[in-house]
Amino acid sequence: DGKECVVKEVVPGDSVNSLLSIMDVITGHQHPQRTVSARAARDSTVLRLPVEAFSAVFTKYPESLVRVVQIIMVRLQRVTFLALHNYLGLTNELFSHEIQPLRLFPSPGLPARTSPVRGSKRVVSTSTTEEPREAPGRPPDPTGAPLPGPAGDPVKPASLEAPSAPLLSRCISMPVDISGLQGGPRSDFDMAYERGRISVSLQEEASGGSQAALARTPTQELREQPAGACEYNYCEDESATGGCPFGPYQGRQTSSIIEAAKRELAKLMRIEDPSLLNGRVLLHHAKAGTIIARQGDQDVSLHFVLWGCLHVYQRMIDKAEDVCLFVAQPGELVGQLAVLTGEPLIFTLRAQRDCTFLRISKSDFYEIMRAQPSVVLSAAHTVAARMSSFVRQMDFAIDWTAVEAGRALYRQGDRSDCTYIVLNGRLRSVIQRGSGKKELVGEYGRGDLIGVVEALTRQPRATTVHAVRDTELAKLPEGTLGHIKRRYPQVVTRLIHLLSQKILGNLQQLQGPFPGEHGPPSPGMPRM
Repeated sequence: DGKECVVKEVVPGDSVNSLLSIMDVITGHQHPQRTVSARAARDSTVLRLPVEAFSAVFTKYPESLVRVVQIIMVRLQRVTFLALHNYLGLTNELFSHEIQPLRLFPSPGLPARTSPVRGSKRVVSTSTTEEPREAPGRPPDPTGAPLPGPAGDPVKPASLEAPSAPLLSRCISMPVDISGLQGGPRSDFDMAYERGRISVSLQEEASGGSQAALARTPTQELREQPAGACEYNYCEDESATGGCPFGPYQGRQTSSIIEAAKRELAKLMRIEDPSLLNGRVLLHHAKAGTIIARQGDQDVSLHFVLWGCLHVYQRMIDKAEDVCLFVAQPGELVGQLAVLTGEPLIFTLRAQRDCTFLRISKSDFYEIMRAQPSVVLSAAHTVAARMSSFVRQMDFAIDWTAVEAGRALYRQGDRSDCTYIVLNGRLRSVIQRGSGKKELVGEYGRGDLIGVVEALTRQPRATTVHAVRDTELAKLPEGTLGHIKRRYPQVVTRLIHLLSQKILGNLQQLQGPFPGEHGPPSPGMPRM
């Protein structure tokens, strides 16, 4: 409607930046901002740091490039996605549905495809038009099988019925300290390995050139085709105009297919020496209905779609339903975010119909990055290209902050200008009575919301909250929360649900296990 709204007020010591926009400059895909502007509310002095100035540093220290891009991706997954999906319940609103995949296998006459998710009308900025994508959208696929149920609506694929892991559960696989391998201080790449949760055994395996087998579940029926003389007679749709992306090849050797696919993958990832892919890619054929990877998986890989398509689903919050986020078409990579961050996979990959793809394990991808660090730019850009303009707006507003043990997050009587989400650590809430006596109100741990009631009601802080130990938080400014509520009203229902759970938990704690018995307050729930 052309209206503007304030999503964040920047005070002295704060900054105006978007890590996704910074990454666009680093990767060489800079474009004008269309949905966000920064305007001085009063006379201000601002220090401007051009991102281009870091290019010389990255040229001199390429390992630092990998580390910086990895941190940007970690922030995107652990802060932006966690706040918008896990707490506000947004799903396909976070991804762009009108993106043109890099068509690496040109086939004249083959109709272009588009994601079946019809939700893009809702993904429109309330202030201006959408950010320009690098290529226009595509008409619907006349040859593709439709999704089970209305596009963009929650679906329940039969093979996705298995319960998924809790969204906020701690990862079983923890970072491995590899400093001992170097016999000295860790380099940026060593820290990237640790952040990516690459184990020592996997490093040694990758260095020796051996391949880790693709982990299978009982529902998986993947056929691995290593380079060799075996025959591969699969075609996605022989009746389709233009034939398969590789053209008619009935009876061609699998090694020829792999070599052709490796050349195209090298172009996409801008690999200068294609031999880096030797021994590091596997050709897979997935039958229709196969689950390639599940949401919450820690052992993830890169998947490069050759033909067919991979549907990407995400479990809805508080519902045993999955919604289709987007469809990965031939020429697209899937799984880059989890590979770069070392975090669990945030969605499920499913072959809605027969699909063929190349797979690169996480350890092999890190070995490729070690040989050519600039490869990380291509992987990160394909992630950013999938983000909706709404996520890019929020990237300017949502902050990633840390509080040292013993320091106050905010004090009683302060202005309530934001809401916090605890990523890790612990905080304690204390109230000071009129007599000067201080009382413990409650404690907050991982996953708890802090200050949401005061921010929604615009009341001063009722308590003082300080960190019991070093704590990491996501910060949602008041204007950001208001903008999200106006744009996606369903978020209000989600907030009501969260507050209702907190109130109910408080009542149960006060009542205790038996009538008339008062139980002690549990961590994360303030006392009534």
